[in-house]
Amino acid sequence: MLRGLWSAASGMSAQKLTIDVIANNLANVNTASFKKSRPDFQDLMYQTISQSGSITSAGNQIPSGIFIGMGTMPVGVQKIFTQGDFQDTKNELDMAIEGKGFFKVMSNEEELYTRAGNFKLDSDGNVCTPNGDKVQPEISIPAEKPEQ
Repeated sequence: MLRGLWSAASGMSAQKLTIDVIANNLANVNTASFKKSRPDFQDLMYQTISQSGSITSAGNQIPSGIFIGMGTMPVGVQKIFTQGDFQDTKNELDMAIEGKGFFKVMSNEEELYTRAGNFKLDSDGNVCTPNGDKVQPEISIPAEKPEQ
């Protein structure tokens, strides 16, 4: 395949990945505590056609040489852990973390961590995630008793 076609194909593949990452960021714009992602790329090897400083047949020195890039490739997709904006949700149990940190929750005897603070009450009055994972340390809110 021609070098130019290979280089262009690798660039189109890189742009496809970028669009996929942007689409995922947009799809999750209303997901509690979602952290956007950014793709990272690196330059591929270069083919040396003529070395800089080499001598031509006329005895002149080539000042810059010819180096042709072979394209690009993705090397990773990283999460951007910047502080988001606080929003008033009118839900008494919603919480936000300012700065660094996570909420610790228990899910099937396993400790997990989340920045999503959209908590609910389970049937026993325990504060938990929408999936039912209990906040650690456990917090329970007793049911309101009617006044006598």
